[in-house]
Amino acid sequence: MKKIQYIIIIAFLFFAANSAFAQDIPANAVEYRSIEDALANSSEVYILNLSNKNLSTFPMEILELKKLAVLDLSRNNITQIPAEIEKLKNLQELTLSDNQLTAIPAELNNLKKLVILTLSNNNIAQLPLLDKLKYLERLDCSKNNISVFPSYIGAYEFLKDLDFSKNKLKEINANFAGLLNLKILYLNGNEFSTIPQAIFSLPKLEILDLNSNKLTEIPETIGNLTNLKSLYLWGNQITKLPPSIGKLQKLEGIYMWRNLLTTLPPEIGFLENLTEISLVNNNIESLPVEFGNLLSLRFLFLSDNNLQKLPEEFSKLKWLVEVDLHNNKLQYLPEKIGNLEKLQTLNLQNNELDSLPVSIGKLLQLKRLLLDDNNLTAIPTQLCNLQALEQLMLSNNNLKVLPVEIYKLKKVESLGLENNNLDTIPKNIGEMIALQNLNVSGNPNLNFTELFQALSKIQNLHNINLTNNKLTTLPKEISGIKNLQSIQLSQNYDLQLVSAFQSLATLGSLATLNLDDMRLVTVPQEIALLKKVEKISLNNNPQFQQEAVFTNLAQLPQLFFISLNNNELTEIHTSISKLLLLQNISLVNNPNLNLKNSFEALSGVKNLTIINLGNNKLTTLPENISKLSKLRTLLLGENNFSDNDQKSIQQKLPNISIYFY
Repeated sequence: MKKIQYIIIIAFLFFAANSAFAQDIPANAVEYRSIEDALANSSEVYILNLSNKNLSTFPMEILELKKLAVLDLSRNNITQIPAEIEKLKNLQELTLSDNQLTAIPAELNNLKKLVILTLSNNNIAQLPLLDKLKYLERLDCSKNNISVFPSYIGAYEFLKDLDFSKNKLKEINANFAGLLNLKILYLNGNEFSTIPQAIFSLPKLEILDLNSNKLTEIPETIGNLTNLKSLYLWGNQITKLPPSIGKLQKLEGIYMWRNLLTTLPPEIGFLENLTEISLVNNNIESLPVEFGNLLSLRFLFLSDNNLQKLPEEFSKLKWLVEVDLHNNKLQYLPEKIGNLEKLQTLNLQNNELDSLPVSIGKLLQLKRLLLDDNNLTAIPTQLCNLQALEQLMLSNNNLKVLPVEIYKLKKVESLGLENNNLDTIPKNIGEMIALQNLNVSGNPNLNFTELFQALSKIQNLHNINLTNNKLTTLPKEISGIKNLQSIQLSQNYDLQLVSAFQSLATLGSLATLNLDDMRLVTVPQEIALLKKVEKISLNNNPQFQQEAVFTNLAQLPQLFFISLNNNELTEIHTSISKLLLLQNISLVNNPNLNLKNSFEALSGVKNLTIINLGNNKLTTLPENISKLSKLRTLLLGENNFSDNDQKSIQQKLPNISIYFY
């Protein structure tokens, strides 16, 4: 939302008819992108863009361009701007962001036609006197080291957008009474402990951003900002909202996650234009009944609080589209929650719900319903009326049965039933024709023969998770799920893999196989039956007979990804070179791995481009890594490399993207 507002307002700034000098630039003015081309047409150059040209000094030839109105020198390595820049008398827009500047010359003050000045992401500690830039509409000094706010800025009558975010400001000793047109003010990422009083004299302010400061309170004078539309205060230590917040009648968005709020004032109910509230990760225990007066509210984010209940008035918020209340302590929902007729996403994960109101079946536009990690023992039949539902997540509850009417959910694509006490799933689940992803892990009492028979009717079922189901065999009926692409079999310790692979062999679309944490000693040679498998995960199987495993994996001609994390591997066997399509291998947390021998084996894998060696206690890499000619990405996070080690590795492997985090 912030980004959209920003773009709209900047477009307005640039093209507005009252901009003092916009008419000086011809509508057909060409943007020149090299100094040579510009000098060849010096009398016609109005716009010069030299961004990202690896410049270390300011090109003095620019000063010959007498009509220059727009100059962009961003994303270079320029350390100094010459005083002679004042010769560019017609300059209206100057962009110097992303350089190595520590100061700017005082002569910049003579560029009296400047409308936009961008100095962001440098190392500037102090601005010179720039009191003559009377026509500035946008000033961006973000991401510098400025600790003193220049008082003269308070007289910029035409200024509409001011950005001093991510500096070192602690206070503002300036009078903002002259900033009659300021609409956007970014002061986030500074060191303010109180909100500067000067801000409350800005009559046209629409966006105020004070995120990531050290604020503990909001003064009552916030109510003076009667044109404010967006208030950003996340990442502070604010304990309450003042009653005067109710005076901000034009406010559309409040963003205050990661604060210390425990309650909301009743006056919040006066904010009739409020469309979005984000108060994630506070300590809010309840909502006032007046919350139900926010009839324009569309997006509500209140996760990671201490809410135990919602007021019945919550059901009046009929324009809500998305509600996120996960990680609270809700024990029940309002009986009339079904009145939220526009609701499309409802996230109630990790609460204390033991039942759902029957009116939930009236949420006919609901697409995503997330109810994982509650105490539900049953699902109301009425929930099966949600004809628009696409995602239904019910994992980690205490469900024993599902409603027989579940087949009515014809648009559900993802169904999560992990870790319940299900004894059976209705056979008519096969009528859920849109189902693509099904998680039934942790339900060992299910009759999987019947389940697979029912699922064979679903043409779009691509992924099934059978983790931790105490399977000893994989019923042959799984072969009826013709378009299955991915299967997770983790933690089925007694599963007979030979017969399982034989059952899976008829699935011509099976591309992903997960055998994590299976206490495997080897992978049987029958894995060769799975000719189409492209990705295999064998993490957490530390008893591997390594040579046998690699020999049998080498029989999978389509394999391009292998994950072998946490397996106490000592080396990679040379048979891996038979995997002609292998591109990506993950070897995280195998600290005894002989890298020299392993790289020798991997050098035979002609298409290997990605290796993950995270958490292997590495301090260096063997020289023969250079034999991996196609390697383009190397992940080395959570190792023991010093800064010098990291620099050395990067110098030796200049063509590889290396990540040490």
